[in-house]
Amino acid sequence: MDTLFKELNKLCQSSSLVYNDYLNNRHDTVFVDDKTKPIATRIKTAETFYERFEENVARNYVLFKSLEIVYNNLKTMKKKVKTEMKILKNQNDLNCFDKIVEELSEIYDEDFQAKKNVLEEQIKEFENRKNTKISEMKKSKYYKGCDDTELNIGKKTNMIFKEVIFDSVQDDWKQNTSVFNNKIEGKSNLVFLIEDNDGNKFGGVLFEKVKNIEWVDDSKSFIFISKINGKNTFEKYPINDKQTFYLNRKKDFSLFSFKMTSDFGINKNGDGTFRLSSFGGKNKLFIDDKFKVSRIKVIQLE
Repeated sequence: MDTLFKELNKLCQSSSLVYNDYLNNRHDTVFVDDKTKPIATRIKTAETFYERFEENVARNYVLFKSLEIVYNNLKTMKKKVKTEMKILKNQNDLNCFDKIVEELSEIYDEDFQAKKNVLEEQIKEFENRKNTKISEMKKSKYYKGCDDTELNIGKKTNMIFKEVIFDSVQDDWKQNTSVFNNKIEGKSNLVFLIEDNDGNKFGGVLFEKVKNIEWVDDSKSFIFISKINGKNTFEKYPINDKQTFYLNRKKDFSLFSFKMTSDFGINKNGDGTFRLSSFGGKNKLFIDDKFKVSRIKVIQLE
């Protein structure tokens, strides 16, 4: 192919010279016999035209032959080019290119995954640090505003807050994985303090020991309201029911209930019920007696 390209290039250059010579030296081929002039003059003019026309024909022939050679070589070139194109089309270069693209893509993906895993570990570490800091702050008894819950319950029970034994901010209370039972079972003198999404704070106090899947009878227990729509208050209502408190199983949908009719109870999906009227309250605390849990704390008294 390289030799053919060179030969064709040489022929084209040669033909170009012939063509330029043809254009530059071409004579006028239009002859007009002026019959008004003497015969000798007419012959001389015609002979001169003949000689020039003969030169034109000769140059035409030379150019034609030159172009014919170029044309024939181009035909040969065309066949060889088609053959070469067919060979190139059948070669595996394109397949090899596709393969290297796929392999390089896999390497890029492997590199990306490795870097992604490192970043995800870092993100997880940052998130854990953040959650730890938030959890520590929310453990403060001053979290969500200072109120008189501890003071008022202390007055009503003649006891003081000893320690928080369960806090939903950090302790699991989901169905099947809850640690709630392990934290409170067998313990007595407990305050169940609930906060909802609307700034209400309320709960119940249980003096008797919490039993496993068994109603607790506690004549001294009561429920209370210590904050309504973010404003401090304190209302106490006796339960007056032998079936005072029930701790559900770990696998149950419900978490716990005060009173057998479940007038005050919480489910593990965060839904709660609080029918204040059934405890003697004159007003409804919630629309349809329903609320959404924001936080659950269980505090032991002493």
